[in-house]
Amino acid sequence: MHEWIAKQVFPYRQELMVKLGVQEVEVLSYPNVSHESLVRKATQRKKPFSEKGEGYRDALIWGNVKEALLDDDPIYFITNDESDFYNKDGSLHSDLVDELKEKDICLNKLHIYNDLSKFNDDHVKPSLDELNDLKERISSGGHDEIVLDFLIEKVIIPKISEQQLSNRQIGLDDCFEEPSVISGGNIGNVNLLDVRRLSENEVVLWICFDMDATVGFFMVKGMWYALDSINTDLISPDWNERVVFASINVPLDCSAYISVNTDNERRRRWK
Repeated sequence: MHEWIAKQVFPYRQELMVKLGVQEVEVLSYPNVSHESLVRKATQRKKPFSEKGEGYRDALIWGNVKEALLDDDPIYFITNDESDFYNKDGSLHSDLVDELKEKDICLNKLHIYNDLSKFNDDHVKPSLDELNDLKERISSGGHDEIVLDFLIEKVIIPKISEQQLSNRQIGLDDCFEEPSVISGGNIGNVNLLDVRRLSENEVVLWICFDMDATVGFFMVKGMWYALDSINTDLISPDWNERVVFASINVPLDCSAYISVNTDNERRRRWK
């Protein structure tokens, strides 16, 4: 099994690095942070560590953020991991603010977003040309190659299914661990919000819709058997010694952006 996984990961990593290189994306190395300081923060339950002392990878990410802030450029930090980085009001957690103050780092250089769409609205969309005529054609069903229902069913929903959701997005308590979409149906209220030009033959669409989603999640066994919900289905009662794997049906409001090569049908690429 490990050999098979390694064979799948290697070509995927190569393809990903090529795409990132084309876009001039810099992949950061590990931050210069000592194990001693990480252990101290974990035992003191300082953010981004959780009350259980978990959060090693989040601590490394935060280390990268702090190092990036040593340069003059502003930093935009985008994560929906609210429990580890944010206060309840959406501001940066006080533990992390204190770290920046200790390093004499200007807080105004750090701009935090818990939603990629909001970042795009503020910084990406204003730099792209609007294509209102194309938007009207697509919305009315008058474009032969770009069909919204097809995009949602065949491209967007599978992509959503690959991502872990935040509990806030779907209105579930924290006891529903690592929620992710298994399937979606009854799609409605489809709305093409915007169409912008990326290049001569490439456009980006901003689409929103709602659907009935089957969401898979893990739950501690004791909590599962005490759960009073008729909307849940048990998929695996013994996922491991600690948790069960189950699903729940919830309404889900979705928004997505997708880039489309409009050259012709054969050369169309989804991202």
